Amino acid sequence: MSRTVLIIEDSATQARIIARMFAQQGCEVVTASSLTEARAQLDVTRFYLILADIFLGEDNVLDHMAELRERAPGTPIGIMSAGQRNDPVMIRTMLNKARREQADYLLPKPFSYVDVKQICTSIDSRDQTDLSQQLSALRA
Repeated sequence: MSRTVLIIEDSATQARIIARMFAQQGCEVVTASSLTEARAQLDVTRFYLILADIFLGEDNVLDHMAELRERAPGTPIGIMSAGQRNDPVMIRTMLNKARREQADYLLPKPFSYVDVKQICTSIDSRDQTDLSQQLSALRA
């Protein structure tokens, strides 16, 4: 599968920063600044990872997790944490909601290349396990 990452982020600066890190991991990156743009991309492309900021304007991506999973079955979803360090209750609430919505990965801001690398390694090893299982099933 192509290693194309969909980044849903309404800040062009933040999107560029995280896109560069994924590019360093050999990923192609598609960006969407809204859920509407993301839906259009999901209709035409299969992604290696969907990475979304929690807050997109007035929208909370966590309220749309079921829809993202339905549009991209089997695609891991990562959530980027809000950068509201001055409100720890808000951060804790959003991260707990991300866990309840079963986000596959949490990527805190400010971004770290080590975290991006770990996410890619995790997805790649998961893909290898899936391929091994498929090959075993074919032999049986």
